[in-house]
Amino acid sequence: MSTETRLQFVTENDYERKMLRQSRVRTACCVVVALFTLFMFYHVYGVTGQVRAIIGALDTVSSQLEQADLTKMLGDVQDLVLDAQGMTADAQTMIADAHETLTKSAEGLDGAVSHISGIDIDGLNEAIGDLAAVIEPLARLFGR
Repeated sequence: MSTETRLQFVTENDYERKMLRQSRVRTACCVVVALFTLFMFYHVYGVTGQVRAIIGALDTVSSQLEQADLTKMLGDVQDLVLDAQGMTADAQTMIADAHETLTKSAEGLDGAVSHISGIDIDGLNEAIGDLAAVIEPLARLFGR
């Protein structure tokens, strides 16, 4: 074999090796892309079921909202608020009345305490002693 033929054979051989390597790289890339596509399809398919479930729930909620009489519900809430305000006013009136009653009772108790404080206990004891001295001879007379 001549040098030129040998050189051509080496060049063709290198070229075939490069082509084989490129072919293997392309095949590997195609396999990776195919696996990635399958992986994404699997996940998208799983998410699609969840999206369908969410859309179903939203349809149910929207139909329930359509059936709800929001005007009546708001009116009922407003009535509840007005009732609560009325009850609060009544409670405030009751508290004011109770405060007034307690104030009057305290004033009455103060007056009673001042009257009781004004009693001459020593004079009362002396009067009881005098009464006992007077009644004692009468009790002996009647046999007691």
